[in-house]
Amino acid sequence: MYNYVIRQVIVLKNNKSVSKRVLSLVMSVVLVVSTFMSVMVVDASAVTVPGPNLQYTFDSDTGTLTISGQGDMYDFRDTNLGLNHQVPWTSVKEQIKTVIVEEGVTGIGEYSFFKCENLTSVQLPSTLKIIRGAGATGGYAGTNTLSYGAFRQCVSLESIVFPEGLETIEAV
Repeated sequence: MYNYVIRQVIVLKNNKSVSKRVLSLVMSVVLVVSTFMSVMVVDASAVTVPGPNLQYTFDSDTGTLTISGQGDMYDFRDTNLGLNHQVPWTSVKEQIKTVIVEEGVTGIGEYSFFKCENLTSVQLPSTLKIIRGAGATGGYAGTNTLSYGAFRQCVSLESIVFPEGLETIEAV
C-alpha cells in the first residue's frame, strides 16, 4: 500500500497539468470564499451615507444635521444586526438639535432619528412623500402616543410641521 501511495505522488509530481488543475481549483475556492466573506462584512457595517444618492453634513457649532441629495433614505436600526444599517451620524446623535431635510429627499427611513433626545426642530421639504417607521410608543416608555416613525423617542421634539405633499407616515 505504501509503495502505491509513493508511486501516485511521483506520478502527480511528474504530471504538471494535474497539479495545475488542482491548484486552479484550490485558488478558485479561496477566491469565492473570500469574496463571500467580504460581502458579509460590508452588509453588516454602518453606512456612511443616508441613502444611495444622499449626503449629510453636521455642524457641531449649531447642532444642525442636514440631509441633501435626491431620493429616499435607507431604513435604519439602532443595532447593527444582519443587513440592518446604522445611521451614519451615530457618533453625534446626542448633539443633534436641528434636522434639515433639503428639497429632493423623497423618503425618511425607519429609525433615522431614533433617540435623538436633544432634537427640538425639524424642517421637511415639499418633495417628501413618506416617513417610514415602526412602533407606536412615542417619547417616553410606557406612553402610547404616535411616534411619527423615524422620530421615535425624540423626547425634546414637541412638534413637526409636515409638508402638504407628504402622503404616508408609517406607524404600527
